[in-house]
This record gives sequence, structure tokens and C-alpha cells, in this order.
Amino acid sequence: KKMKKIIPIDQKQTGKPKHATMQVTVATLKNAEEPLQKILNCSSFDILLAYKLSKLTNKIKSELNDLEDMRVKLVHKYGKLQKSGEIIVQQNNLDKFHADMNKILAQQVELQKVEVKLEDLAGANLSPSDLVNIDFLITVK
Repeated sequence: KKMKKIIPIDQKQTGKPKHATMQVTVATLKNAEEPLQKILNCSSFDILLAYKLSKLTNKIKSELNDLEDMRVKLVHKYGKLQKSGEIIVQQNNLDKFHADMNKILAQQVELQKVEVKLEDLAGANLSPSDLVNIDFLITVK
């Protein structure tokens, strides 16, 4: 008699195992932008880790592009066209502008979890503040 293969619930729809994910805020992604760029420019990474980080960075760039689009819309909403052609948020609208931006920055984003060991980052020339900004990626065991 054949044994029936047991398929975990998260694999039933896709046929693939579900990847571990993490929740981070848009603000966290914005702060991680520069350190991630430094990491991607480092050539001393394991090729598989570099690939995973590249995919993660593409997702982050997409989120940050959306953030910039919303920022521009808010500048148009709360700003005034200057003679120079520039749109500047008016002083009386600054609180509203900041409140709306903070709502966007506080939004949670789901990302595929990529585990990076601190020693993997040795060749990336990251500052202590860079490490703080990407601490959601770093695994310490």
C-alpha cells in the first residue's frame, strides 16, 4: 500500500515551500537604502548571498519608488508653485505634510527574509550607523 505524501498547508496552493518573511516599515527601508547599496557594490560576497540580496534590494527599490511618488504627490497637494517653477510645501501646510509622510513611513512591508551573518559583511566597509540601519537583516548566532 502506497503512503500518501503529506503536503504542508503553505505548499498546497503554489507547490513550493513558503519562504520565511519579515515585516519592516517603509522608514526602515529608507534608512537601509545606502548601506544596501554599499553591500551590493562589494565583490567579496558568496554568490548565493549576493543573489538573494540583489533580489531583496530590487523589492526595496520598488517600495522606495512608491514612497517617492507619494512624497511628490503630497508636495503638490500641500505646496505652492513658485516663480522659479519649483513647488514648495507652504509653512502653514508643513504639519499636514509631515503627518501624511509619517503615516506612509510607518506602513509595514513584507519582505522575503534573507539571513546575513555579521562576518559576511566584513568586506563591505560599513560604518556602525550603516549596521544599525540594516540590523533587520543581520543574524547573530
